[in-house]
Amino acid sequence: MVGRIYLAKIYFTDLSEYKIRPVVVIREYGDDSVCLPLTSNLEHDGIAG
Repeated sequence: MVGRIYLAKIYFTDLSEYKIRPVVVIREYGDDSVCLPLTSNLEHDGIAG
């Protein structure tokens, strides 16, 4: 599962709605996993580059 790309429900901060977005799994912890979002948006505020 690590290294694979999946479609995941990414919830808004208030958990009222979500969008389906691609993610890549980078680590697994039992039934949980750590994922990174895949994006083509290279100008994202708040992320050091």
